[in-house]
Amino acid sequence: CNGYPELCSRPLNRVSFVTTHNAFAVGNNPAANQLNSITVQLKDGVRSFMLDAHQLSPEAPTSSIQMCHTTCALMDSGPFAKTLNEFKTFMDANPNEFIVLFIENFDNFPGSAFEKAFSDAGLVKYMYWKEKSAPWPTLGSVIQQNKRLMVLFDRLPSSTAPWQMLEYDVCWETPYEISFKNPVYTCRVDRPSNPAPNSLYVLNHFLFTTFTVGGSAIPIPNPDIAKAANGAPLSEHVNLCKAQQNNVMPNFVAVDFYHEGDVFNVVAALNNVTYTGNG
Repeated sequence: CNGYPELCSRPLNRVSFVTTHNAFAVGNNPAANQLNSITVQLKDGVRSFMLDAHQLSPEAPTSSIQMCHTTCALMDSGPFAKTLNEFKTFMDANPNEFIVLFIENFDNFPGSAFEKAFSDAGLVKYMYWKEKSAPWPTLGSVIQQNKRLMVLFDRLPSSTAPWQMLEYDVCWETPYEISFKNPVYTCRVDRPSNPAPNSLYVLNHFLFTTFTVGGSAIPIPNPDIAKAANGAPLSEHVNLCKAQQNNVMPNFVAVDFYHEGDVFNVVAALNNVTYTGNG
């Protein structure tokens, strides 16, 4: 189960995942949050991914979803379909892996647009979902049932399929705006304000600097900052949150430049396993 037999018997809310913030934003661009492609991230053991859904332009079809950071003018990482194909290839070849996608629906695409995209990619057969109040299943059980993909949307004007789960119905997040000039790591509940009992939670641990475009300061990531942030400060942050949340572990540890620092070892420690190089 995601590389560790020990995780098979645990419910999903007792498993922690390395999560790549803006996983699609890779390459030689000031707005890139990761160095490696999603295919390489998967190979390295990342199993949870944050994706941003944008419309390429006001004239583009509303069903045409693009992976962009802030705006497609700043960073365009290509069609959503291409990204989904990377997940499909990996999931077909790795039947013991469970993956989580967080989708920021920046341009408010309807559920039908996502239903078509996931259907065209051949991923619907892998979808896991649950009712809000239902208990979390074990990681091993969803893998055995081949329901190995959970997709959480921050917003969805209209849902057209049961697997289109709203993130804040089942999950909450810590604040995400942490400046490198004065990093203050907090564990307070940021979104939503009143999470449901037994919710999963996201620990956001990425710092930003600023990049000026047309007189406007845009927050951007920095790999040098991440190298320091993903070391001892990350371990301290996750342990602080675990202590403040009555010993409940963060389920998703979201970072920039996951290859920097000690991210996999920190998450392995949360899971009480020894990192073996497979996530």
